Amino acid sequence: RQNPRVQIARLDVAESHDDQSIARSALLPQANLQASDAATRRNLEAFIGRRIPGFPQHSGPFQTFQVGPGFSAPVFDLTLWRKWQASGDAVAGSRAQEQTVREQTTLLVVSQYLGALRAAADVRAAQSRVDLAQALYDQAEELQKQGISTALDTLRANVELQNEKQRLITSQTAHTT
Repeated sequence: RQNPRVQIARLDVAESHDDQSIARSALLPQANLQASDAATRRNLEAFIGRRIPGFPQHSGPFQTFQVGPGFSAPVFDLTLWRKWQASGDAVAGSRAQEQTVREQTTLLVVSQYLGALRAAADVRAAQSRVDLAQALYDQAEELQKQGISTALDTLRANVELQNEKQRLITSQTAHTT
């Protein structure tokens, strides 16, 4: 739940859900309130086309103030309808992507855990092989002291012991890593 990729996927789902709400709002009736204020002054000579004796050249200024509501509703707009449908599909896609990220994160955690268990088992097995090689070396050394075996057998057992110790070190490093 606290993985950054999972949190990003969750935010993507929320964003696509908000986009769907915005697309749906374009299909709903819209209401607004407008207010306007204007000062108008007319040039009568330009309006009529010539100067009339006895009348001033300009009229006004006249103050106009309007306030009123406005309503609109799309009757049928296929593009808005398709945008709303597409946003619904985008929400489903974002949810599927979030589920995919969650599953990938879970898979990664489980594989890391299983890898750690395997590394621990490898260390135990390597330690067991070292113990066996040590016992064989000790036996070869005793047999050589009693004159039953040769120095070559003892040397081979010692080489095998050193190889197993090296494998143990490698397994321990992998487990630590």
